[in-house]
Amino acid sequence: MDLNRPVEEIFQHVGSRTRKRLRQNLRKDDVRVEEVTERDQLLLWYEILQKTYLNAEVPLADFSLFEAAFDLLHPRGMIKFWLARVQGECAATSVELLYKDIVYGWYGGVDRSYTHYNPNEVLTWHIFTMGGRKWLQSI
Repeated sequence: MDLNRPVEEIFQHVGSRTRKRLRQNLRKDDVRVEEVTERDQLLLWYEILQKTYLNAEVPLADFSLFEAAFDLLHPRGMIKFWLARVQGECAATSVELLYKDIVYGWYGGVDRSYTHYNPNEVLTWHIFTMGGRKWLQSI
């Protein structure tokens, strides 16, 4: 998705059901998005990913991959790890790789007990609108 467009135009390229959920959730402000900036926060981030992959019965890369990615790419501004919280509890995770003028969604997960808050959609919207443009301009 081209992030170098007005926010309203990006929003129109999101599915209608997702737009409706986003409007509701952004109004309620139940989901808070934060960047993982310290290595010791990665384990919490990884726990949500583990739950997701366990529920989907899909193998997940070892935690050491994400530690190495953080150590090598985070100082260079080439990776962003995200947590979405609902009432202070971790509800969704995402990690994006940034290279040249593209943001690549790498891994993501959501705790099913929070799906009615749509944390994954709010997190993705945050990445599209709040982060994508700034990151692309800085690399």
